[in-house]
Amino acid sequence: EPVILDGSQSFDVDEDALSHHWSLIFKPEGSQASLLEREAAQASFTMDLPGIYIAQLMVNDGTVTSSPDNNGV
Repeated sequence: EPVILDGSQSFDVDEDALSHHWSLIFKPEGSQASLLEREAAQASFTMDLPGIYIAQLMVNDGTVTSSPDNNGV
């Protein structure tokens, strides 16, 4: 089953429109997993090998990019 990554709760205090950028920054050696919908508020991937996967989200309001937010599965 796909792992769903949800960045839809991201917000900008000035209410500027946000762009999302997801990266899969760590996965088990030999994994061919890749993110779908990398530029959407919600992205997904399917774990193809047992182990740890770490996804990272960065959000931009048109001027400033957020610090990375990493989540492990």
